[in-house]
Amino acid sequence: NRPLIDSSGNVYINYREALVSCCCPTYYFFYMTKLDSSGTFQLGRSFDGGGGQYIVGYGGVGLDSSANIYNVFSGIAYPYGSIIIYKTSSAGTALATSYVTRANTQGGSRSGGYFAGGYVFDTTNSVGYVSGSGAGGLIYKHNTSLGHVWAYTYSNTTAFQGIALDSSGNMYVVGYTSGISGTTRIMKVDSSGTVQWARTLSASGGYYVEYQYYPAQISVVGTKFVICVGLTNGSDRIAFTFQAPTDGSGTGTFTNAGQTWTYASFATTATANDTNVSGAGGQGSITATTTSRTPTIATSLWATSTTSF
Repeated sequence: NRPLIDSSGNVYINYREALVSCCCPTYYFFYMTKLDSSGTFQLGRSFDGGGGQYIVGYGGVGLDSSANIYNVFSGIAYPYGSIIIYKTSSAGTALATSYVTRANTQGGSRSGGYFAGGYVFDTTNSVGYVSGSGAGGLIYKHNTSLGHVWAYTYSNTTAFQGIALDSSGNMYVVGYTSGISGTTRIMKVDSSGTVQWARTLSASGGYYVEYQYYPAQISVVGTKFVICVGLTNGSDRIAFTFQAPTDGSGTGTFTNAGQTWTYASFATTATANDTNVSGAGGQGSITATTTSRTPTIATSLWATSTTSF
């Protein structure tokens, strides 16, 4: 997931290590590390699911105006998925924990639950937003006490991954529809969960979204947003960066990297999940880690070309 950089240039990342039995991971260990701008270790914490949950994926990290740290993960108490949120002080002291899952879906089945894809904290309005999945692309809003504010799922989407904010508190999410015809979904949503516009980005050549190994990310820079997505046609893979205006304009077709791309509107309906959300505090545990893992950085050659609106 995308690292967080604070106003002092410190970098916060969450990551995981897998305990492998034979050929497959049997348990994941999840961590948050804070580094200063020179890469020196400042703070480390490991996280456990607790409450019958085990952590299987990360959603992201955020900071509020008091420099409290919010770490978001996905957990499973089979077969139900949960969003797990941990709040610590700037020194890493545990302040609050909570998990959020579907109490009962529209169809009367809880199977599947919620899973986190991305996270952002709005310091101006003191609320956090989790992007993810749960009967469609999901956005979940919480307050600084980790209390529920609202939850919406959106039709014609499978899941959201990256999420970003503009200066007015609007959210931009990027996700996908699954399957071999899966396309990238991009949406702008206001702070009440209302859709401002919805766009799809698709490529010719049989390419579809490679969501598992190349999670989509999004950033807002002034009046433009930028996404990075992974696509595959089964034998070839593309890491593709796309930029367009934040007002939703610029739809049409263009050619890039030998493919024809279509950026167009799609219809979506927001469904409130407020009555289908259950949550509880006190889940899991937070443990200090005193050293930082040292990553191995590989250098690659990239062939790039650029088209933007």
